[in-house]
Amino acid sequence: MSLVSREIPDSLIENPNDILKRVKQIIELGTINSLDGKSIKIKSDTICVHGDNPNAIEVVRVLSKYLDS
Repeated sequence: MSLVSREIPDSLIENPNDILKRVKQIIELGTINSLDGKSIKIKSDTICVHGDNPNAIEVVRVLSKYLDS
């Protein structure tokens, strides 16, 4: 298993709500979907928000609101 190159379409998720859906899936189901739709088991202790995402601040706000609830 490895990260997807940013050169591949749809490898970078910028929409805060789409990112929240992925984070919820990791926390609640312990899985993540690959680009081909395959569900992969994953255990995560941290979430990294890349600062070069144009929506990084909004992503942190959305995730913080969810994680604090």
